[in-house]
Amino acid sequence: MLWVFRLSVAQAVMACALYLGGYDLAHATAMLTYTFDDGASSQWDAYQILQERGQVGTIGAVARYVATGYPTVLSKAQLLTMQSAGWETASHGLNHRALSKMPLTYADEPLSGWQQESAVLFRASYAYGELPLLLVDDKELSRVASTAAVASTPGSWWHDTSTGSVYVHTQDGTSPNAHVVRAGSAERELDVSDRELSAMGLNVTDFIAPFSDWSEALSKLASKYYDGAATGYSQLVLNEPATFQGYSINRSAVAASATVADIEAWIDKAMQEDAWLILLMHNIGTTTGDYWWSSSNLDELAGWVSGQPIDVVTLRQGLERISSVPEPASATLFLWAIGVGVLARARQGRRARQTAA
Repeated sequence: MLWVFRLSVAQAVMACALYLGGYDLAHATAMLTYTFDDGASSQWDAYQILQERGQVGTIGAVARYVATGYPTVLSKAQLLTMQSAGWETASHGLNHRALSKMPLTYADEPLSGWQQESAVLFRASYAYGELPLLLVDDKELSRVASTAAVASTPGSWWHDTSTGSVYVHTQDGTSPNAHVVRAGSAERELDVSDRELSAMGLNVTDFIAPFSDWSEALSKLASKYYDGAATGYSQLVLNEPATFQGYSINRSAVAASATVADIEAWIDKAMQEDAWLILLMHNIGTTTGDYWWSSSNLDELAGWVSGQPIDVVTLRQGLERISSVPEPASATLFLWAIGVGVLARARQGRRARQTAA
């Protein structure tokens, strides 16, 4: 019965290889994450709907929107209430601008070459499409809507996108060439939004790209400030452990035209593949934009999800789980090879005995 012993050894060694490689013989459970961009006030309805089902989500909040107290976005108090219930707040930027259309880093921010247009009005060329904020000697100036408004308002600026020009009226009316002028960068959007939201008592660890505007350079930059960063697609794109990228996390946008059955089919596929599906959603219960979804749709979906073998997690929770699966190491492959060898020898021995008999 030596071959039986060898077979047991082979199975044990191969099981150890699977364990060390981070694999579960019963397979990992699929994950589902609801993300809601912009922190719109209508997302309070989503919170209440999912809360009744014992499900959680992640809000992509724009720091300055929350700080200003815009009536169309969730308040700081609401975000803190959601956080205490297990929800996550991720940064969705400082000013909700497309990050690829502005200077990339702090080092790219200085703006020079100012020309005098009138007594207090100065102009400089600006090569980017977005100008989220302007600082003079590290103090933010006020944005106004025309060159006339700049001329009459000390400490103001205006970006004329039609001509690629920036107009400035410094606080004391002197030339910007005598000061350090900075145009807000993508790095500032990443860094300061995290700091401002965290100062509100929100536990911010992840970033959600505004407009899903993302690149490899932004991914590397985000790694300085966050544990993970998510982008988005207009179609189904799952996150698979073998190809997962923590700073380019895939999300799938739920369009206004999507039916509950459409999203259930996405979730079915995630369960079949033991993958992580992240839904990208916006307004709930309103009809604003192309990506609103009705409260009744979300309620129906959440009810169906409750009966499925899939874990509903926040972005942070999903990132922690998918990142905890280690890559198969050389020791794992070595043990697997030993197991295969022992199993082969056991089978050879059994066949030899059967032939001899």
